[in-house]
Amino acid sequence: ASDPGLPDDVRAMFVTPERFIFALCADMLVKWCSQGDYTIWTPATGNTANIRTLTEGTKLVTGRVLSDFISLVWTDAALYRFQYTGSTYVYNSSMVAKDCGALSPGAVVTAGGVGYWMGQDTFWQFNGAVSPMPNVEDIRKYVFDQVDIASGYQCNSAFWPQHNEVAFFITVEGETTPTIGVLFSIENQCWAPLDFGRVSGAHFTQGDTRPIMAASDGYLYQHEVGSDDNGAAMPWSLELAPYAMSEGQTHMDMEALTPDFKDQAGDITMTVETWDYLNDSTLEDTETETIAAVDSGIIDMRVSGRYIGMTLSGSAAGCYFRMGK
Repeated sequence: ASDPGLPDDVRAMFVTPERFIFALCADMLVKWCSQGDYTIWTPATGNTANIRTLTEGTKLVTGRVLSDFISLVWTDAALYRFQYTGSTYVYNSSMVAKDCGALSPGAVVTAGGVGYWMGQDTFWQFNGAVSPMPNVEDIRKYVFDQVDIASGYQCNSAFWPQHNEVAFFITVEGETTPTIGVLFSIENQCWAPLDFGRVSGAHFTQGDTRPIMAASDGYLYQHEVGSDDNGAAMPWSLELAPYAMSEGQTHMDMEALTPDFKDQAGDITMTVETWDYLNDSTLEDTETETIAAVDSGIIDMRVSGRYIGMTLSGSAAGCYFRMGK
């Protein structure tokens, strides 16, 4: 007969490096099987199965391995740390922080010994202590003004090892699956919007670690394969915020510009725009140039204004570049 303690009300599960299956169950119960034996769940003297009741929140949401001997469990209101001890109680558990619960089982990523997750109203990280993710105010309003919290359990996240990035995908009001996302660069501590119709993703930790993303059309797509969209050119754009000298007190004349693109493939369209004041509805000047994938030297330009902005774009097949020396 099967173990009567076998959980049948599981909300989420994960496996620890210490060979335990953690089952996050109803009524805030964390259960784990005996070490290396998924058939034994009832705690007894001769096994290492156990049950722990968490208190902060109304439901368990998800869990992840952070590192050897340390696993994390999220409720809808708090983060708990489980540290393997090998003692009678197997794991020591403690609440790390309140008011930082996870939005969904898939809204959590651990990478490089740090946890990243999406909560009800911001993005969080754990690297020994809980804090908002760096520069989160850059995108917080963009995300949480349109996320459908009622469909929050569809939120997913993925780690992209090649570029050391974390992506979060959300369902917005009026949609039935995730359609937009945001990307966080761990190295550069900055954010960017994503809008390519993917709903979730994962990667392998050995061998080919390029991310595999799922779309609402039912297909899986491997990303970071070349520079195109499944063989077709992939249009792109990069917009730089307006720049001003002396906080806008100086009127600037731009007479020349030297492009600084490394390994450029494909033409780049560069549009420079100027304003007399921020939030002006009318441009003071604008000029568009096409930068070929050869060293064209200095580009003559004639634009002026207190604030100068720039947009780069392209749609050539195989387009690639690195900006800045």
